[in-house]
Amino acid sequence: MVKRQTVWLSTMMVLSLMLIGYYTMNNGTPGAPGTASVTTTNTTPTNQGGASQTGTNVPATPTLSQGQQPASASDLLVQKQTQVLKELSQREETAMKVIDNSSSSSDSIQTATQDLQQATALQAGVQNAESAVESLGYAQCAVVPTPSGTGATVYVQAKSLTPMKAAEVLDVVSQNTGISVDNIHVAAQN
Repeated sequence: MVKRQTVWLSTMMVLSLMLIGYYTMNNGTPGAPGTASVTTTNTTPTNQGGASQTGTNVPATPTLSQGQQPASASDLLVQKQTQVLKELSQREETAMKVIDNSSSSSDSIQTATQDLQQATALQAGVQNAESAVESLGYAQCAVVPTPSGTGATVYVQAKSLTPMKAAEVLDVVSQNTGISVDNIHVAAQN
């Protein structure tokens, strides 16, 4: 059973990486609930160091050395997708090590199994949400969940978002991830 899960997880990671590679190579060609926040940001990175949004685990925006060209919105979104995939994969790998360890206690195996199931479900939900948001007409999307999986920040490639469009994105992400609309924030990247 464990080998089957490992093969399944490996297959999903490979497919995810293929999807990210596809969008990298092709430049991403493609009711109003709660109190969600909508922001529009410019993708010209500035020296933000390790800044992240309050309450979320958002990877820091890279800084530029002199002579470097600013990254495009698509590049930044792919970077965020890759970081999320890496973090969830590490979480799954750690859980698998505990499960496979013959000296692990039954309590730690049970906890690791639950964590593995949550990480796998969150990864699938994030990928489904990104695809669903992109099907709404956005060239690129990145869903960055909080470490606990109870919240997320959604970055969409757009110059701006109307409240109606933001609500549509919130609804799609909530349906695919199971995260409450009140805990999802939408940001436009142009």
